[in-house]
Amino acid sequence: MFLAEFHYKSAKSKIKETNYSSAQKYLLYFLYSSIYFNKIDELGEIMKKRIKIDIVSDIMCPWCIVGFNRLKKAMAKFEDKAEFEIHWHPFELAPRMADEGQLVYERLAEKYSMTPEQILATHNEITSMAAEVGFQFNYSRESRMYNTFNAHQIIHWAGEVSDQQSAIKEAIFEAHFTKNLNVSKIDVLVDVVKSVGLDEKEARKILEEQTYAKELRKIEREIKKAGIKSVPSYKFNDEHKIESSGSVEIFSDMIEKIIAE
Repeated sequence: MFLAEFHYKSAKSKIKETNYSSAQKYLLYFLYSSIYFNKIDELGEIMKKRIKIDIVSDIMCPWCIVGFNRLKKAMAKFEDKAEFEIHWHPFELAPRMADEGQLVYERLAEKYSMTPEQILATHNEITSMAAEVGFQFNYSRESRMYNTFNAHQIIHWAGEVSDQQSAIKEAIFEAHFTKNLNVSKIDVLVDVVKSVGLDEKEARKILEEQTYAKELRKIEREIKKAGIKSVPSYKFNDEHKIESSGSVEIFSDMIEKIIAE
């Protein structure tokens, strides 16, 4: 904005020094000021702080969608000051999960020795927190965990070919937690792809041929080497980290800090 204003004032000074008549000078002032003021909004957009956010998460992680919705609320506060670029990266909480999945109650009891009462209390807590940021969980005793490798391939592909990666990620979260669908199934994922307007035939081909399998395994190994052992994990501009579901306030403070840098 300052640079644009400097050029505007400089141009006015040069017009003043010419031998043009008063009428001609007035016309030039008018034309240049019109161009300047019409471009202010565009220049303001250019001067927004660019913030890249890399998110490591898994579809089976309820805190990942809660955290992302908190992040979105924080980002909305700074729409006039920052431009956000989000990239999603894969993490599998249950990489050896069979296609039919496993009951969530059974999984949590096995892995964390949680009682049914503890699991219910945790689900109620997460459901309440999610509702606060606009997401709906529909947990029941029949809710299942599924293998997410196919889902991660679709998310990765969406990031390669479009600007719909976040839309795909959110739609798969909804398919799993809200609609209780088996997100390891090709048909389910193709329907999600269709819902956000991407090429469903290409998506089906990718999943049937496992096009991104090798590349995704490499990315997962690199993430583990980087020391990420739990999700969600956020990295801002390749430097600042938040390794939890955070809060609207925590994300807002981080964004504000980066804008001020």
